[in-house]
Amino acid sequence: MGLGTAILLFALSFQPALRARYDHTAWRQTPAQVNLDEAALPADGLLLSLTHDFVGGEPLTRMDVAAAGPTAPVPPGIPQLPAPGDAYVSPAIAGLLASSPAEELHARFGRVVGVIGDAGLAAPNELAVVQGAGVADLEASGARAVTVLDSVGELPSFDLIVDIIVAVAVVGALAPVAVFVATATRVAAARRERRLVALRLSGATPGQVAALAAVDALLTAAPGAVLGVLLFVLLRPLVALVPLAQLTWFPEAIAPPLLQATLLVAAVPIVGVVAAVASLRRLSISPLGVARRVQPGPLGKRRVVPLLVALVAYVVSLGAGATVLRDAAVLAVSLSFFGIILGIVIAGPWLTAIVGRVVAERGGVIRLLAGRRLVDDPRGSFGAVAGVVMAVFVASTFFGFVAFAHGAAGAARVPVRPTSIYAAVPGGDGDVADTVADELRATAGVREVVVVREAMLQAATTGSGGSGGALRAWIAPCNAFMSAAAFDTATCGPGDIHPLASDVTLEPGMAAIGYPLDSTIADLDRTPSVTAAVSDGAVSPPVLSRDEARGKTGLPDVIVEPALVEQGGAKIRPSFLLVATTGEAGVIERVRTTIERAMPTSGPATGADLAAAATRIFDELGRVVSLGVFLALLVAGCSLAVAVAGGLLDRRRPFALLRLSGVPVAHLRSVLVVEAGAPLVTVAVVSALLGLFVSQLVTRLVAAGAPVPLPSASLAVLLVGSVAGAMAIVAGVLPLVRPITDLEETRFE
Repeated sequence: MGLGTAILLFALSFQPALRARYDHTAWRQTPAQVNLDEAALPADGLLLSLTHDFVGGEPLTRMDVAAAGPTAPVPPGIPQLPAPGDAYVSPAIAGLLASSPAEELHARFGRVVGVIGDAGLAAPNELAVVQGAGVADLEASGARAVTVLDSVGELPSFDLIVDIIVAVAVVGALAPVAVFVATATRVAAARRERRLVALRLSGATPGQVAALAAVDALLTAAPGAVLGVLLFVLLRPLVALVPLAQLTWFPEAIAPPLLQATLLVAAVPIVGVVAAVASLRRLSISPLGVARRVQPGPLGKRRVVPLLVALVAYVVSLGAGATVLRDAAVLAVSLSFFGIILGIVIAGPWLTAIVGRVVAERGGVIRLLAGRRLVDDPRGSFGAVAGVVMAVFVASTFFGFVAFAHGAAGAARVPVRPTSIYAAVPGGDGDVADTVADELRATAGVREVVVVREAMLQAATTGSGGSGGALRAWIAPCNAFMSAAAFDTATCGPGDIHPLASDVTLEPGMAAIGYPLDSTIADLDRTPSVTAAVSDGAVSPPVLSRDEARGKTGLPDVIVEPALVEQGGAKIRPSFLLVATTGEAGVIERVRTTIERAMPTSGPATGADLAAAATRIFDELGRVVSLGVFLALLVAGCSLAVAVAGGLLDRRRPFALLRLSGVPVAHLRSVLVVEAGAPLVTVAVVSALLGLFVSQLVTRLVAAGAPVPLPSASLAVLLVGSVAGAMAIVAGVLPLVRPITDLEETRFE
């Protein structure tokens, strides 16, 4: 009860903690409040430019700021705005600066004049920099102009698949705990029933018995709720270290709303009391039958109906999410997923009874005793392993989602090798891109530097590669580009115009006119343009195979060699740089520093950085769900240990009589192992398959015909570890068999 209450309190604290994180950083997302195309920056104006950067593979947030006057707003966490060339850094960055070589990191941020306080950071370990810049420089790069900084952040919105994964993660982590809290009072229910039956047969009314049962449950649940509050306070500093988006938490931000927390702590004992009173139905109707251990009738197949209904509701809600009812669909998916978990709980005893009959029919004393116990008390037998079964279902469902999410994560604009660096060229830095490229070519550890210019080639006759007589083109050396980009089978060919994957036909003797991609038709007369003379053999075969080109978005129709274009395309502003390196961490950081010194808002990132960023949310949700599964297993382990021990206490006299008749203690221990292991393994396998089925439904709906992978082998490790851990808990109870079944228990006087 204490563990369940603590987990639920942490769940209530998630939203406030997330809100505090985004409120701390709301100022960074302040939208533009002054249109610099129509008005000058006012005296109280501030220019903001947000850049997502990386340091050693970790994400870094860089804010370049420039004030028009002394009354410009000051971001939280710093005493004043930094002057051009000065910077305030987070404590995590300060630690990196103290431990890294000067040429790798120090020059990137200029002169450090202070440390950003907690009020300006998303998390204690955030890598963040607030750097001063010139007004003219930020205006040229397209910075936002504001006069008032936002203080209330907007929580992020995700794609439908991410929303569903988050919903499944939350429900999957909390539903088992809620079920544990509701069923905790059923532990050792047989002995409790015998005591209450004795009172009923002595003349106590059903109301008096119900009151005693309620008090009995309350004396267990209320201290459990109080213990949960204490565990919440003690574990909060540790939970604050669990990252989301690679950011930890400020411990004081992990605090549930007071009213909701109060209602939760009050609800835990109430749920326990209700569960205890509800369990007295059989006793109230026929106390004599209970006293004589008359078992209720066999469980029917109708117990599977709720599970089937929940599965149908799940499929229907997914269909709604794929159309227009997104928010309602996420709620419906969450409720139906919870319904599936409840369906497993309801159908579990029926499956346990079937397992019991199969085990009993296989022959042998051990299997007969264990099988008859499963058939006689399938509810209690399943209740002992229900926690592990639910955790298995949640894990298999979630990791099925993660396998798909890894494969479908948004690809970078340019596929980049893990050791290569992609850097966008901001609007005001086009003139310096070629200078930076020359400096990088002279840097040790740099293998190739490619300056890419984007253009539209007009007056071209195209096959399937172009549209409307125009081709999207990148002007860059093809071989150098491919050595830096992540194309394994690319072959550029001998020509000067290289189609990426489709056939392109250009007439010899014509002149293709190139102009920037972001130009409009009205701007063409005054937009810098270049010409490319087409000769015989100018067009190479496609560079990429169809398999490698499949799924690549954002790529051009052709790559054009600079030698073919007038002045090498110098009239068109560079769009981005690709830098191939040897891969050493020091080389990568030196390249970043060189690029950012010249183009502060370029955000250079390696292919490894981009790949990690694309799947980070799923990796971290995976860690959170793994933690949730671990906590669920911890609670389930407590329930399983007490349930096995309680079942042993319920049968201490029958077991003692079996010992007296010559059954070895080892056989009695084996009976307990089979009783726990048979339903655990069987229902866990069914739950794992059901979880994979549920995840495949979602991923195939979202994939729209694309291949859907199965989870990685880590899922099998987690599932086998869960079952093995549960059986280890059972093994820990086995030494109790000898003292509990002592022959003294066979005395009837």
